[in-house]
This record gives sequence, structure tokens and C-alpha cells, in this order.
Amino acid sequence: MTPEERLRRAEEARGVLERDFSAPELDTSNLPATIRNYIDKLALSLGTTKGGLAAVAIGVLSGAMRRKIMLRARPRGMWDVEPVIWAALLGESGSRKTRAMEKLLYPLKKAADEESAQNAEALQEWLRNSRSIENSIERITRQLNEEADEIKQEKLEGKLKRLRARLKELPEKPPGELIHSSVTPAALYDALRERREGIVIRHNELEGLLRQMESKINASLRSMLLSLASGEDLEHETKSGGIIKLRNPVAVLIAAGQPDMMQEIIQKELGGEAVGFLQRFQAMGHIEITDEGWRDDIDIREEERAYDGLIRALFEATEATLPGTKSDHNRNYHFYSLTGEGTERIRAFERQMHQDAADPVQRSYMMKLVGTVAGMALLFHLVDIIEGNGGADPHHIPLETLERAIGMGLEFRKYAMWVYGLKDDEHELRQRRLERITAYLQSHGITKDNAGDLRALSKRIDMKRSLQAPGYGRNPKRTE
Repeated sequence: MTPEERLRRAEEARGVLERDFSAPELDTSNLPATIRNYIDKLALSLGTTKGGLAAVAIGVLSGAMRRKIMLRARPRGMWDVEPVIWAALLGESGSRKTRAMEKLLYPLKKAADEESAQNAEALQEWLRNSRSIENSIERITRQLNEEADEIKQEKLEGKLKRLRARLKELPEKPPGELIHSSVTPAALYDALRERREGIVIRHNELEGLLRQMESKINASLRSMLLSLASGEDLEHETKSGGIIKLRNPVAVLIAAGQPDMMQEIIQKELGGEAVGFLQRFQAMGHIEITDEGWRDDIDIREEERAYDGLIRALFEATEATLPGTKSDHNRNYHFYSLTGEGTERIRAFERQMHQDAADPVQRSYMMKLVGTVAGMALLFHLVDIIEGNGGADPHHIPLETLERAIGMGLEFRKYAMWVYGLKDDEHELRQRRLERITAYLQSHGITKDNAGDLRALSKRIDMKRSLQAPGYGRNPKRTE
């Protein structure tokens, strides 16, 4: 066989690898125009694909929105959705994940930092007062539990009643910092205590966080993060033994990671041996460097200003400034609603997700996706309102807006199924296919140069070790 023929066959095999295992690029046409235009230009400027940028942008929108604004997906409060959407940006080392996240998070961080600087003195004063009262409540509670004299018990109960009244009379707490990177339970509790309407967690090593979640010694952190994903009440035990409850705290988690470093966890989830933490990342997308590379001739300033302005406007918007909200006084929040057609459409989408799921892992992700789509519909609607496109009835989310959210959700599903190795075939079948390709290359010989190309390509997939066969190691040699 001639060297040209060997190279041609190697290229054919590489084509099979590209076709079967390359991460799918996401269609971003359903995003709000301001978001779409910015990530299009940002991707060109960075020299990367844009699907992962779309996922992070959805996380930023979710993190920027003030809490206590929900979507009423079913009448009479039977299903109210708060758009808490976790996002993951996945790609190889060196694929500019950190830079992309910095650019997309920057306007939210800037707006939150300015707010924190303005509120710093008032926040410290509030914390001093509240902690003083809470410490007194804990101290008197301990005394009450130890006191046997009924008269003294009555006096202590009176003091407790007055202290609790003082705590309720404190002015509304100024919010603390929004964006955090620490994920210890103590740090998260302190952050949530200082910003009870919710926080944003940025994490640069999703694979490490996933391993933490699987460890038994991190059960409290896992429980806390899962509660924050669903807005459940949190209880925290203080150093003195008292219990303080946070009502409905939320956290939006935006993380970056490498798919090939997550395969052990993914396989555990597929085998039902993991807690399913990865499924909480509903907005997932890939980033990789394009053949064109980064470009200096792309003027991104106009799109960047529009994006920055939108994120700031969403961050500063409240139920009082957003037209169309209605109040649920019993539950202490405001809401928007789907139209009758929208309710039927989300019901049909839920049935579709249930029918499409091929196994429990897919079903778990897809059923969560229904709520994610509803949350994205609310976010898209708020963007339209901020940009003056709320329509004549801003309270009801148009069916077209819901359809755009469904379209974006299906794109995220496409990538999630690729991450789980379930896009086309079962993991074991794909493994055998790659092994056949490896055997094919070994039987026909391969040069050092195209062996290096194939090893570089194999980093995109979870079966990298299959190419580390005899003759394909650090110093590959032609197979005779």
C-alpha cells in the first residue's frame, strides 16, 4: 500500500470520528436578538463556536432577574415557575472557556458591584443590628430551656417576644454581593443570608464539583445545592446550636468544564449509581476553537453596549417597574401568565418529552427541561418588555415567545444527549465502533504525523484510551 493510500484511508477513518463524535453546534436563532447578535460577534472575535456562549447567556439572564417574579404556567397557581436555570460551558482545555464566561458575566458583575458599593454601609449596619438581636434570641432561648422557675420562664418568654418583634421591625435588608465562587456550605449560607433574593455561583471546574457531589463526605453540600436549584427552604445550625431558616433561597450556578474529564460521573448516572446532579445543568453548550481562530478585525462594541444595557436593565427591573405583573398576595410574589394556547402547548411539550425519553436518565433530564423552557419563556418575555416589545397585553406571554423558548430548549437537549453519549447509539456500541476503527488503522499502517492528528481529535471524545494501542502511544511507529 502506498503512503498516499494509507493517508487517504486514515482521513476516511478520521471522517467517521468527526461524524460520530464531534459535539453538535447549537442553533441560536431563537435567542432574543440582542443576546444573539452579541454572542455571534463575540464568537467571531474569540475564534470559537457559539453554542456554549448561548448556554452561559441564558444563565446570566437567569442570574440577573430579580426573584419573586414567576411564570404562572397553569391557572390558580397549580404550577408556578421561577426561572432558576443552571448553565454549563463545556470544552477542551485551552478552548477559551474562561474568557468567554468573563465577557458574558461582566455586565452583571459590574451592575451588582456598583449596587454593593452603594449599599455597603447600610448593609453592615443592618447585619450588626440583626446579628445582635439573633444572638440575644439564642442566648435567652438557652436560658429558657435551662430555667425551671415558672416566674423566670415567663419573664424570659416576654423578652423573646420583644426581641422577635424588634427583628421584624428592622428595615428591609440591603442586598449583599451577587456573584460568588466558593461552594462550601458555610460560605454559601453567609452569601444567601446577605442576599436573600438569590445569588449567582461561578465555578470553573465542573468536573471537580461533580466529584464532590458524589462523595459521601459532601452530603450537606449536595443537599444544599439541590435545594437551591429548586428554591426549597434551608435550615442552618449556628455555632451556638440555634437554627436559622432561609425561606426559598435560590442560586444560579454557571460552570465550565471538560467533557472528557466527566465521563466517570456520566457513566455512573447512566448506570443509576449517581445522584443526577449533572442533570440540573439544563442549559449546556460546547465551545471549541474554530479553524479561523480569533480575529482583531471584528468591531464588537455596538453589540456589547446593547448586551450590557439589557443585562443591567433586567438586573434593575422590579415588579413595580415591569408592566403586566400581577400579585399573588397569599404567596408574596408577582407573576406573568401563559395564554390558553400557551398552556396547551407546554402540556403537549411535556408529553413529547415523556415519550421521547429512552431511559430513566433521559427522562429525568427531559422532564426538568419542561420547567426550564417555561422559565426561558418568561426571561425572553421580560427581555421583550424591557426593549419595548411587550405587546398590548404584557401580562400574557405570547405563544411565539414560548415557541422560541421550546426551540432553544430542544437545542440544549440535543447537546445534553451528546454529553450523555446517547445522541445516536448506546455508549457500548459507540465504544465497539471506535475499537473497529482503531483495528482498521493498525492493520493498514499509519504514519507518525496522522497518528498525532487522530490523537488530537480523540481528545474530544471519552474513548481516548482506545487510540493508545501498540504503535499509537507517545512515539507512534508504523505498524508493519
